[in-house]
Amino acid sequence: MDYRGINCGKDILKHVLDLSGDPRFDTIKYIIGDFTHSTQIDATGEDVKMLAAYNAALSKSNPDTLNPTVLPIDDEHCQSLVALYVLITEELTWGTTWTSSLEEARTWITDRRNDGWVAAPNDRKSQ
Repeated sequence: MDYRGINCGKDILKHVLDLSGDPRFDTIKYIIGDFTHSTQIDATGEDVKMLAAYNAALSKSNPDTLNPTVLPIDDEHCQSLVALYVLITEELTWGTTWTSSLEEARTWITDRRNDGWVAAPNDRKSQ
């Protein structure tokens, strides 16, 4: 998921809802939330909680998804939103992490897949 320019919380939520309707979703292995080309994130903690709720529902149909977020934006508010998302999603079966580059996110995915990563409820491997 490639985000560019100014991203509002409602736009990010719509993007995730659109993904949930994609018939390919049940077979994907990872979703990278890439904010590399984003110049601003206009979202709140409530948006993050809603995103986590959406992803909790999505994780029911595809529990072994890896979901790194790439956020190179040097902005305390944006970083706190991503940190909140990672914290809230700790109990999800999805593997989540926060990276500062797309290369780092891809390496994180590759490392977990090479290790045979499979999610298990309440026994999830993360960073």
